[in-house]
Amino acid sequence: TLTVTADNGDMVYGDAVPTLGYTTSGWKNGQSGTLLTGVDVTTDATSLSNVGTSYVTTATGGTLSGAASGNYALTYVQGDFAVTQATLTVTADNGDMVYGDAVPTLGYTTSGWKNGQSGTLLTGVDVTTDATSLSNVGTSYVTTATGGTLSGAASGNYALTYVQGDFAV
Repeated sequence: TLTVTADNGDMVYGDAVPTLGYTTSGWKNGQSGTLLTGVDVTTDATSLSNVGTSYVTTATGGTLSGAASGNYALTYVQGDFAVTQATLTVTADNGDMVYGDAVPTLGYTTSGWKNGQSGTLLTGVDVTTDATSLSNVGTSYVTTATGGTLSGAASGNYALTYVQGDFAV
């Protein structure tokens, strides 16, 4: 018996499924994997699969050649496959205000969406600045984005990261 084991694998949510390999065990008489070709390894995960570890890799097929031809029965063992969170970056917009005025409403932009998803699936992001109407004139202030709730197909599939913006009085 020659055992063909599908390699374990992983991918980031929304990315293409990577090329998957396999290992073999049970060779006799100094023979090796060079005598086995055409093994196909696939996974049940796709770029649309949600984050999780319940996916598998499966090896199928294969042709034995040379001294191995007809001398082995092929058996297959599945591997594990995981889909990990994609990074969604929330960047606080830059801003400015006139000394003594009220702090303006501040926004943000996002990058890193996958599978045609967009900002409509992210709500509740709060953007603030460390400047106030009493802050002195200068450019040393920042804007900061925090929070946010992902919904629909984005829920659980992204890790939010935040980037500060610049703010001037």
